[in-house]
Amino acid sequence: MKVEISSHDVAELAAELCGPLFAKTTAAQIPVDGGDDRVI
Repeated sequence: MKVEISSHDVAELAAELCGPLFAKTTAAQIPVDGGDDRVI
């Protein structure tokens, strides 16, 4: 994808994780990296 990720993008995901869509999700690791193939 190679797209730039802003703090707004991360905040949107964090807010969505608090909502009903992810209510039954536990211990998920969701990469927000714009398609970067670097592994940390």
